[in-house]
Amino acid sequence: MKHFLYQAGLLLFDDQKNDLRALPKTVRLQILVVLSLMWSVIFTLMFWSYKVWGMVLTTSVLGSCIGHHWGLLHNEILSKCKTIQNKK
Repeated sequence: MKHFLYQAGLLLFDDQKNDLRALPKTVRLQILVVLSLMWSVIFTLMFWSYKVWGMVLTTSVLGSCIGHHWGLLHNEILSKCKTIQNKK
């Protein structure tokens, strides 16, 4: 496994084996800078959204469950009240 990861790293970072080797070095640098910026923004937004939207999602699910159970309880109480009124 260690050897596989080492070879994969060489394939990505070695100038003689990289798929971008046909391009001039300045163009390669520009592409890599744009890609690194893009992935930095993507991962930052992803982790930020997990932090913010994770709490929103959790409270939404809990609120839905509580509301559903409250509604069931309310309907049960109403049906019991109606049966008591009908018996009178």
